[in-house]
Amino acid sequence: MRPHTFRAATMAEALEEIQETLGPDALILSVREVPGGPAWQIWRGRAVEVLAFPPESTNLPAETEKVVPTPDPHDVQRRGAGNLTQTMEPEQEPPLRAMQARLQAQGLDDELLARAIYTCRSVLGKESPMERSRVAQHLKLQLMAQLRGMKPGRIEKDRLIFLIGGHGVGKTTLAAKIAKYQMERFGKNVGWISTDTYRITSIAQARCMTEALGVPLEIVYAPEDLEAAIADFENMDLIIVDTNGCNPAVERELIELGAFLDPFPQGSRYLVCPATGKDTDLNHAAAAFRMFQPIGMILTKLDETLALGSAYNIAWRSELQLIYFSYSPGIMEGFEPADPEALVDALFGKRVLR
Repeated sequence: MRPHTFRAATMAEALEEIQETLGPDALILSVREVPGGPAWQIWRGRAVEVLAFPPESTNLPAETEKVVPTPDPHDVQRRGAGNLTQTMEPEQEPPLRAMQARLQAQGLDDELLARAIYTCRSVLGKESPMERSRVAQHLKLQLMAQLRGMKPGRIEKDRLIFLIGGHGVGKTTLAAKIAKYQMERFGKNVGWISTDTYRITSIAQARCMTEALGVPLEIVYAPEDLEAAIADFENMDLIIVDTNGCNPAVERELIELGAFLDPFPQGSRYLVCPATGKDTDLNHAAAAFRMFQPIGMILTKLDETLALGSAYNIAWRSELQLIYFSYSPGIMEGFEPADPEALVDALFGKRVLR
């Protein structure tokens, strides 16, 4: 089922067109303001662009399908979201108020939430009374549409993985979980390389985990030794490189990490972010590590917080594929391929990441 895009001069006109094309049960995912004409015709003012899904029961003729790209999630921040709270009616239906309060408590981005609430009220506002289940479903669909799920076959194809992130984000435990999952799920032979040699405890932890899993371990102290270590594992199906923790605010540490990564552009670089992190710190880390061109994000420590708004926000802002979820300190449990729906469900109180 593909989303459809509708443009009109007003929201009312857009909704009328959606009902005519997709039916009265169509699901609205997002609303944004767009230029009303070509860039050079500024006098034409603004228009409304709505992204909608047909209901599951609707079978549309092939010729009516409109294949369109998903809107840039950062348009939520760039295009007037700050004024939405002023245009919303002051008295909202109780179910909508309750959902808004819950997502605020979870720490969801204020402007993204304002946009979602505004869209929900525009679409469902004619219902009297507004149904709680419909409100929850509508908000969930909007939030899910903003996340990038993992591409099919992504983790099966991995041959060389680099785990990158700040200090204490759980990379070493994560490396063990990935090794165990890949061995059991795909029957792969796994080799483990650790460049995290600044702390003796990190080396001891890596040795303990690899012995428990029966996985060979190489300790690498300098970038020039990494190539030889990878060559030693040439017969392995998967090589996991647990890089040294890097403070994104310290240029020297970023340079040192780059020295390990640059010679191996073929490796899959995954940014590891803890769900316990603060919005500001996670945003700064994602911006700093962007220079290494990570292709995906792994969320850790999902069981250590009751508010997952920061985890959602960084996944949305970074625009990275979600690859894995980790939510237990043990290596034998609490790990699964990422599912954006599970993260969104957790925002609404469903215990799916425990």
